[in-house]
Order: sequence, then C-alpha cells, then structure tokens
Amino acid sequence: MLALTWDFRTFSGLPKITQFLADCLGTARPSAFALRDDAYLGLQQPYPDLAWISLFFDFETPSGIASGIARLVPIASGEWKAHTVYTNLEDLKGFPEKIGLLRDAAPNHGKWVSERKREVEFVDKSPVVLVVGGGQCGLEVAARLKALDVPTLIVEKNQRIGDNWRNRYDALCLHDPVWYDHMAYLPFPPTWPVYAPAAKLANWLESYAETLELNVWTSSTVVKATQDGDLWRVLISRGDGSERTFTVKHVIFATGLGSNNGVFPKYPGM
Repeated sequence: MLALTWDFRTFSGLPKITQFLADCLGTARPSAFALRDDAYLGLQQPYPDLAWISLFFDFETPSGIASGIARLVPIASGEWKAHTVYTNLEDLKGFPEKIGLLRDAAPNHGKWVSERKREVEFVDKSPVVLVVGGGQCGLEVAARLKALDVPTLIVEKNQRIGDNWRNRYDALCLHDPVWYDHMAYLPFPPTWPVYAPAAKLANWLESYAETLELNVWTSSTVVKATQDGDLWRVLISRGDGSERTFTVKHVIFATGLGSNNGVFPKYPGM
C-alpha cells in the first residue's frame, strides 16, 4: 500500500505481478530488505495436508520506510512460492510525524481556547486538504495529516461527529471485534467491549476529534468543487447559512460506501 506506487494497487497472477514490478522497480528502488525475526516468522501447519510459512520484512525506498508481509505455500514440485505479498508505507523520509519526542513542547498559558477557535475557523489561513465526511475514515486521515503538520478541514453534514452511527437503529453494534478497529494515535482502552454498541462508538468518534484537535465543521456540506489546474476551489455551506470558499490542494472523499445515498428499488404494484 503506497510503498512501491502512489496508487492503491492489487495484482493477481504471475504475468500481471511481473509486469508491475518491471514498470515500477526502476523508480521505486526498494532496498535494505531485512527479515523480521519475530513470533510471526515460521511454519504453520494447522492440518496434516495444510501448511504455510509466514513472515514479515522491512525495506526502504527513496521516499520512505516500508514493511511487508508474505505467506509462502508448498506446490506439487516441492518448491515454496509466495501465495500473498503485501507491502505498506510506514513513514515518509524527511517528514516525521509530530508525536512522541517531536510533539509541541512549548507551554500554553491561557491562549489555547482562542488559538483553537481561530484554527478551526481557518481565520489566518486556508486548509491544504479538505476532507468530505467526518466518519472514522475521515477522522483518521485528518489525524494523520495533522501529525504531519498539514492544515486539514473536515466537512461533515451531520450535526455532531458520530451521528453516522448514532442515528442508526438502536440495536446496532459493530460486527468486527475491537482489536480490528483501533484508530490512529488513540487506541480503544483495554476495558472496551469486544463488539462496541453504535452509540458508544459514536461518542468515541466525537471525543476522538476533540482530543486530537481535528478541525471539523459540522452541519456543513460541500456545494461545489471545481478543479483549477492543480488546485480545487470548494464552496462550503454551513449550518448558520453562511458560505465559505477555499482553494485547496487536495480533496478527500471519506463519505463511505455509497456515500450514504440509499438506492430504493421500485417494483410494480408495490
């Protein structure tokens, strides 16, 4: 994922994989491959006739630090071949996230509230990235960009962050267990239930945006977005009736599968 190309790509079959590597290796230039000697490395054989070798590895490209995971399976000839290989860009070289020792170390005496209001309203500058949709994906990408010091604005049509979960049916809870659902920088606490109720997750998303100081405009919609060369001019309508136009470098659509616009079939006689 973004380690060898700046596009999200998946290839199946030896001819397609071979062609992809022939096209990209000259520019991606992966190097410094190192096998991880960890608990994941080794032979796994759950049944007598089923076995595979799992492994993690690390490598670098001119742009960043990357990792990979592979699963090798035996074939009829007795050789072992890769059944799956997945690569992931972990960090960008020269653009470290402002976390840990790189976090803001300056004390703030009485100015945080006013400064935060100006930041959210983009009084002094325009966002570089505009994210349409304040669900979990929109929040996480905004959190990552903030850690990279990229000014970002989330535009959410609902009144509150989390309403995309809060306003569904009362009995809804997540179908995925908690260990699949952790979010960047702020994992769920160890007391979090395995399957979170939707209303609980909704409140978590709202607190996530507040805790990580993400810039969110709720009750707002993107009315128009037009491309002007390498930039985008975006018109936003806010809940108070006002409008604001920004010129941004990137627009990210984080509106979910189907963008929450239901498709209702029509049947004769019904």
